[in-house]
Amino acid sequence: MLGTISELEDERKCWRLVNGVLLEKNKVDLEPDLKLHIGNMQGVLENLDAKANRCKEEMVKIESQ
Repeated sequence: MLGTISELEDERKCWRLVNGVLLEKNKVDLEPDLKLHIGNMQGVLENLDAKANRCKEEMVKIESQ
């Protein structure tokens, strides 16, 4: 998504739906928010991946008993 809006002019209007509220921002204001949310989502995905790997390891231990 960042690649898509990076080509737009800085004052381009952007719309974002947050908790059912439609917000109007320009590209310059929206980019830092998107970077933060993308970073947060990557952290959540890493945590989920680690938990899934731990569960797989536990299943292997249970099966080998």
